[in-house]
Amino acid sequence: MSFLRIGKNMKKIMSYKISAVINLLISIFLLISIHTFAKPCQGIMDMPCNFSVSASDRILIIVIILSMGKWFVQDIKGTLFLNVASVAAGIELVFIQSVGRCQVNSMTCNTNTFPVLKVGSLLLVLFTVIFQVAHLIGGKKC
Repeated sequence: MSFLRIGKNMKKIMSYKISAVINLLISIFLLISIHTFAKPCQGIMDMPCNFSVSASDRILIIVIILSMGKWFVQDIKGTLFLNVASVAAGIELVFIQSVGRCQVNSMTCNTNTFPVLKVGSLLLVLFTVIFQVAHLIGGKKC
């Protein structure tokens, strides 16, 4: 019996780690993309979108730290806290353009930066919620 319990716990721990790796990869991709191919408007003066990208940098760094924290947290409550914080950060990234965006719809930030951030953050939220629900449902069966 104890071997079966250990096997189930190892599956949960590995599932937490898979969730952490997915969140980490999405966050790193978003962080790299908003500084390379989905770079916001670059002008002589600071554009409003630059403030949004600066805020999204900070949020993505927090998500990376939270994802790395999942490697060290083993209990359900700690992982739940990290997942809720990751979902909250992902939701903030969805609405990050409200911090500042350019008024012209054809600007680079409106056509590249914010759509990439929205899709990436929605994927981040979706995968985090799916894994957390799977953990909660799987935890009740044990």
